[in-house]
Order: sequence, then C-alpha cells, then structure tokens
Amino acid sequence: MMQFYLMREGIMDFYGKYAMYLTPLIRFMTALTGLLLMDWNMGYANRLGSIPVMLGVAVICGFLPWGGMTLVLGVCLLYQFLSVSVEVFAIGLVLFFFIWIIHMVLLPEGRFAVALVPILFCFDIPYVVPVLMALGGTLTGIAPVSFGVVVYYLIRTVIDSASTLTGGGTLNMLQRFLQVLTALRDNKVMYVMLAAFVAVYLIVYLIRQMSVDYSRMIGIVTGTVTGALVLLLGELALQIDFRTLSITSIV
Repeated sequence: MMQFYLMREGIMDFYGKYAMYLTPLIRFMTALTGLLLMDWNMGYANRLGSIPVMLGVAVICGFLPWGGMTLVLGVCLLYQFLSVSVEVFAIGLVLFFFIWIIHMVLLPEGRFAVALVPILFCFDIPYVVPVLMALGGTLTGIAPVSFGVVVYYLIRTVIDSASTLTGGGTLNMLQRFLQVLTALRDNKVMYVMLAAFVAVYLIVYLIRQMSVDYSRMIGIVTGTVTGALVLLLGELALQIDFRTLSITSIV
C-alpha cells in the first residue's frame, strides 16, 4: 500500500495542472471499464454489449459529474438484472434507491466509490478505495465504500445463481426472490469484507489526523495490517475459504 501513497502525491500534482482535461477522461475510462466488466461477467443484456453503445454511454458519463456517472452505471446494471429476472431487478432497484436516499442525498461525499469498489474487486485491488478515500475524505466516506461492497456481492450472487434465476428455471417468482435475498443475507464473506473495509478506513483516517511525522504513511501501513488481520480472523472464526477473501490484495 505504501506505493499507492507515493503515487497519490505525484498524481495529485499532475492532476492539479490538467484537471480540466483529465477529469472527463477518467470518468470516461471508469465508465467504459465498468460497462465492459458488466458485459464480460454478466452479459445478460445484449443491447448493452455492443461496442458503439458502450462507447456512447461512456462518452456521456465523461461529461457528467461523478454522481451522474454512478447513476448511469447503476441504471445499466439494473438493466442487466432485469434481463435475468424481474425479481433480481426489484431487489437491485430497492438497494439502489436506498443508496440514493442515504448516500446521494444525505451523504454526498465520494459518490464514485459505489461504482469504483465493484470495478476494482474484479482486479483484486478493492482496498485501494478505502485507503485513498480515508487519506483525503471524512468519516462519511465509509458509506459509499460499504455500499460498493454490497453492490459487488449482489452482482456475484446474481452471477452465481443466474441459471436458476432466469425465466427458464424451475423456481417460481417468490422462490427466485427469496433465493437472492437469502444468498445475500447469508454471505459471510461479504460481512467480513465490510468489516475489513471499515477497519481499514477508520484506522487510516484516524492516524491521518494525528500531528506526527509521516502520519499518512503510518496510517496506510497500520490500516493495511489491520484489514489483513480482520480477514484472517474472519476466516478462522467463520470457517471461510481463505482464497475467497483475496487477502493477498490487501498486502
């Protein structure tokens, strides 16, 4: 994690000089990456799978604020859910509405994290988000980071259960609805990840506030170690497969 801090300082200096041009480009790349990952990992909505459509949506996202980009990606994800089943769409819609009410209205900080956390999960480096946000944000930044974790595991639940959730499956509407809710509610890995993310964020944020030399570096190292310990304790206490926690990405 130390290299991310050093990279952050250099990137911030460079970004400050060319923010007018870099911000739309970063939003475009983030949106395009999210759309490509949706298509590669889900691919239930054929209309969203064409390159021209994805490029067009990504270009639009490039000129929207971060909250607008997150909203557009959320709508695209809901469309993927709807292509699986109405029940999955309903669950996703309720979750996103809850996120919008709690986060977008009451806690507007760090809206992009809701979209960025699931994207970085696919690259096995999701812990970059709580570390970087804790270095520059406030305690309310825990909310979008946590929401991003829940969104990712909802996506994983849908992918893992897609064969039984589609209209051609043998389950009725109520059974499909309960299957998704039960799988998400009983997902021990998700709870351990949430605990690790919150621990990393709090440790980095609190140490960053201290009036000591190299407080940011100390916070990164301490937060990283704490997060790794939370994952390890979660594996031992809940008997979770060590590999499913991707603990190596935190260190």
